[in-house]
Parts: sequence; C-alpha cells; structure tokens
Amino acid sequence: MLAHSLQTVEHASALRRELRAIGGPHAPWVHALAETRALLFVALRELIVGPHEAELSMHLPQEEHAHKQ
Repeated sequence: MLAHSLQTVEHASALRRELRAIGGPHAPWVHALAETRALLFVALRELIVGPHEAELSMHLPQEEHAHKQ
C-alpha cells in the first residue's frame, strides 16, 4: 500500500514537472512560435505594404488617375 502511494506521488510529481516544462517560457515550442510569428509578420507586411514602403507616406497623385479616364 505504501509503495503504491509513493509510486502515485512520484508519477504526479513527474507529470507536474512535465507540465511546467511545457508551459515555461524557455520551452522549445515557445521559441518556434516566436520565429513563426516573426516570419508571418514579415510576409504579411510585404504582401500589404510591398517593397515601396517609403512611397506610402507621400500622397498619391489624383490628377493622373483622372486624366486616364
């Protein structure tokens, strides 16, 4: 009975350690998720903004668009 109780406590402690390792800030998946998030941010920025980021701060010429019609 005592051995069974000690084994149960040991398994519970091991499970608790594993859960702490999974949820810790130094877990491998946390780093991988941060890299994925950074890559996704860069890809979305290129898709939305494009390579002409500096040109977005300037006003687009409206007259050229009106003359083409």
